[in-house]
Amino acid sequence: MFSIDAVKRSTREVNRLIRQAVAQGERDIHVYDPRGRHSLGVALAEPVHLVFAGTVGFFCGAMGDGPTVEVHGSAGWSTGEGLQSGSVVVRGHAGNAAAAAMHGGTVCVHGNAAARTGIGMVGGMVVVGGNVGYMSGFMMHHGDLVICGNAGERLGHGMNGGRIFVAGAVKQLGDGVVECDLTPAEHTLVADAVAAAGLSHGGSFRKFCPVDSAKMRRDGG
Repeated sequence: MFSIDAVKRSTREVNRLIRQAVAQGERDIHVYDPRGRHSLGVALAEPVHLVFAGTVGFFCGAMGDGPTVEVHGSAGWSTGEGLQSGSVVVRGHAGNAAAAAMHGGTVCVHGNAAARTGIGMVGGMVVVGGNVGYMSGFMMHHGDLVICGNAGERLGHGMNGGRIFVAGAVKQLGDGVVECDLTPAEHTLVADAVAAAGLSHGGSFRKFCPVDSAKMRRDGG
């Protein structure tokens, strides 16, 4: 294991040390005491295991293509934004726009995620162990958003693809979003995703999708 003490280092210095370690063949890197610094561990394109021991700021693990990023604390806005592949796991809470515009991989938040979780998703899966804030799933195109708790106002507003699964209450659906029946395969997909994340939920999942998608299923399209 390669360790980095971030206490007296800037974001630029910490990221430089991470990249140097990756270039030297290190595949298990731990960053201690990040103290809420922004943009840590961004744009990594290697299958490395990167652990942040403490709370991080905005954009942690964003634009990754292959890494496994863990945050042993909470995270600020846009955690895992633009993720291509790999995973970002936050073992605390996450701020606004977690997993925004992700294309693939998995973003998992063990606690609550704030407003606009999973907006503009193009692919991949987001799993939230707690609640999500307003307009989560806004403008989704593809991918899956799994919420083990409750969802705020305007869930999925403007989505034209993808699926949202919620185990708790939904305060308000966004325009053009309807509830759809889960298939047996979807039941299994969600159960496996929650179990793989080490999470639990208090109720049966419901599925929400765009009106056009629901109509196509009814019409056999």
